[in-house]
Amino acid sequence: MSIILIFTIFRLYISIVLEQLFGCDEIALWYNSKPIAILRKPSFYPHRKEERVCRKFGKSHPNHPYIKTIYESGDWLVCGNLDVIESILWNDGLDDIRYTPNELRAKWREMKADAIFAFQLRNPIHNGHA
Repeated sequence: MSIILIFTIFRLYISIVLEQLFGCDEIALWYNSKPIAILRKPSFYPHRKEERVCRKFGKSHPNHPYIKTIYESGDWLVCGNLDVIESILWNDGLDDIRYTPNELRAKWREMKADAIFAFQLRNPIHNGHA
C-alpha cells in the first residue's frame, strides 16, 4: 500500500533536475547510491514557507530552530505516492524495532490485541518525549 508524503526539493538540484521532473510519472529516490523508494504520480508546488511556519507555529521568527530549518529548505515541494523498495538502516540500535504499518498490523493480529495505543515520533525534537 502506498503512502503520501511531501518532500522539499533542495536549491542545489532545482536548476539541474526540476525541469526534467515535471511530467514524470515516477521518481526514484536514492540514499547512499542505492534506490530506496519510488515516488509515483508526483505533483510539484511552490514552497510557501512563511505561510507554512505561521500556520504551524503561529509566528515566523527565523531564530526558532525548526522555523530556521524550514526557511533554509528548498523552494519547491513534491508529493506523491511513495513505494518503499528498501528501508534505510540507521545502525543506531533501533533498526530491529522499526516497523512498517503492515508489520505493525501483523504483530497486533498475532498478539490478538483488542485495543492499541500508539503515537509516532517524527523528528528528533519530539523523540525526547519518548
